[in-house]
Amino acid sequence: MFGADDATLPPCELLWKFERTIRRRNWREYAAAAFVALSFGAMALTSRGALRQLSAATMVIGARYVAWRLERDGSLRIAAGERESEDAARGALVREMRRQADLLHAAPIGYVAPLGAGWAGLVVADLLDGGPSRFLALHALCGVALGAVIAFANRHAARKLRERASALDSPIGARGGAA
Repeated sequence: MFGADDATLPPCELLWKFERTIRRRNWREYAAAAFVALSFGAMALTSRGALRQLSAATMVIGARYVAWRLERDGSLRIAAGERESEDAARGALVREMRRQADLLHAAPIGYVAPLGAGWAGLVVADLLDGGPSRFLALHALCGVALGAVIAFANRHAARKLRERASALDSPIGARGGAA
């Protein structure tokens, strides 16, 4: 998000860059949620078997929930006056960085878990349709691994964001010397 060159930028400019980063992240997440909703919506309408249809519909509901939650919680909350002075911009930036870090830390529960029930239902539907198989085991393992990777990546990003916020909030960061 921030490079080495950003260490000398004034807080108003850092705040602008952070807003742009979060806005872009949110649009990527909205696109992903739309893709999931459309893909699994088609599956819900065309699949045979009630469990598969219900599970695919649950994925659609989960994707819509994730998009709603991202809009509600993931958007920045910067008041107009917080852009007018360096101190106000620094305070808003630190507050929002910490808030975004909290959201990233909670992503496995708030953003991944809503899709988990639908995914698990699809795995069970595959198991009931064809019995145990290597493909099914791989499918289940890949889903669990993907969830773990997402959790790890979000927690790592949250830690880095908290470190950056702490550096900006320190007396040295307040004078523009934070890296």
